[in-house]
Amino acid sequence: MPIPSSAIDTAVRTTLAVVRVRSRSGLLAALGLAAGTLLLLCFSFQVFAFTHNGPFITFRYADNLRHGLGPVFNAGDRVEGYSCPLYLALTTLLLFLPGDVLFRAKALGVLFAVGAIGAVWRLAARLHLPGWALAAVTLLIGANAKVALSAIDGMETTFQMLLVTLAALAFVRERQTGRGWSSALWLLAAALNRPEGPVFFLAALPAFVLSVRQRGWQRRDALWLAAFIVPMTLFLLWRKAYYGDWLPNTYYAKQVPLDLALERRFGPAYLLQTLFFPTDVHGGTLLLSGLLWLGALGGAFSPRLARSGAQVVPLFVLAQAVTALCAGGDVMPGWRFMMPVVPLWTLLLVVALHEVAAAAAAGSERLAAALAAAKDAPLCEKIVGEIVAAVGVAALLGLTLHAAPRLLTVEGGHHSLADRGWATDLRGLLQGSSMENGILIADFLDRTMPAGATLAYFDIGVTCYLTPQLRYLDTYGLTDRAVAHLAPLSKGYVGPPPDYTDLYTDIGQHLRARRPDYILAWQPASAPARRILGGDYLPAAQCPIRPEPGRPPTVLQVWKRAE
Repeated sequence: MPIPSSAIDTAVRTTLAVVRVRSRSGLLAALGLAAGTLLLLCFSFQVFAFTHNGPFITFRYADNLRHGLGPVFNAGDRVEGYSCPLYLALTTLLLFLPGDVLFRAKALGVLFAVGAIGAVWRLAARLHLPGWALAAVTLLIGANAKVALSAIDGMETTFQMLLVTLAALAFVRERQTGRGWSSALWLLAAALNRPEGPVFFLAALPAFVLSVRQRGWQRRDALWLAAFIVPMTLFLLWRKAYYGDWLPNTYYAKQVPLDLALERRFGPAYLLQTLFFPTDVHGGTLLLSGLLWLGALGGAFSPRLARSGAQVVPLFVLAQAVTALCAGGDVMPGWRFMMPVVPLWTLLLVVALHEVAAAAAAGSERLAAALAAAKDAPLCEKIVGEIVAAVGVAALLGLTLHAAPRLLTVEGGHHSLADRGWATDLRGLLQGSSMENGILIADFLDRTMPAGATLAYFDIGVTCYLTPQLRYLDTYGLTDRAVAHLAPLSKGYVGPPPDYTDLYTDIGQHLRARRPDYILAWQPASAPARRILGGDYLPAAQCPIRPEPGRPPTVLQVWKRAE
């Protein structure tokens, strides 16, 4: 029987309409990806020269590894004072290349952040979100100044972000296609890159078990488990054999009692930073942060995630949030302890917004009947949904951009690459920032300290990296096992740091027993030089350093052990 021409005409017109809609949707999604990437690059440029001490600890380990001394901070002293084995290996490879390691690490961090934006864009597409939602996800991440700060910090932060996002993408793809097990490799990489990385594997297990129960056990399930468990077990055995601990030394150095970590001013306050500068989280911003978390929670319970096999997305966010909460937060700028899941957290916000827009569209049926003919009701519903979505995206984007200037002026001013004369070397990048004190002190120690001397000091980082001939006793315990196992309040990881030059503090007594050759501390220039630790150490030298804004002149005081 011939097909009626009217049916053919209807089918053709319907097909063309679908193609046009999808083309517009795809164009919007692509424009959002481009705009988000461009915003990230612009913000990263504005803070490119901002640096803190964190990456230089890893750089010193990598430098010793490159020179055959092993992954150690002080030659012969096996202490795992870094938190990123995989990133340490990558940094070691960077040191074999010509040029400056800091510039390369910053550039790589930006590339990792761009990669994470691309990965979450593909993940959003896997959830069958419309083009505006794909555009919104990438735009909101690119407009987040904290992502830019993490991208240029020289650390493993955005590398972990990329690994976690790729793990989620691969896991969802495997659930949808019923093939593959590569998500286990991304989970393994995340576990080797950060101490809390294994929590993502644990978070994926419930979704994995649910999938197995639904379809039955398959060979790829065994491969998925083995691909993570076997290499991770071998790594833990190596860590125990080489360093003597199952966990990195940084875990013990930063460990705080759980009741203290859960105090409102620590863990909970940290989670509520979201888009804002830590000191700005009060009143209205506190309410806005709470609403953002409420939106992410709404996205976590969206039926779309269950239909798409993407339950792992909120599980990953939950795992990282619990980790940050139990750690009591972080003292570094940015939202570093939450940054690995910021793309997924943002995706949940957009999913929640899509659900609100869909509900608004569905609820407009009566309005459509009152304002238009019945045949135009679907069009009216579509318009209402798009209006709600546009308002929601505009509000989120406006809030994100409103918070950006405060974050882009950290440490009292802009730190763009142009401000540093387009420098690509460490000394050029750090000139004029608070880190210049580290360089000044390193040059002073180079001139005055004998090679091989042991110095007790709290500000390890760039100074230690630039003075590889000296040994350091870290009074915070990050690179020292004995100090790391002191009581948390003795190290001062939370609250004001104790005076390690005072014999009546735990750390002061510990230093007196350890007998380093020299003890270094910052103090006001007007403070008198005195004997410390019961007279065991005598004033030896001073180095004037740049004071912080609004504070009196400061010196680095050096005490030498009395013979």
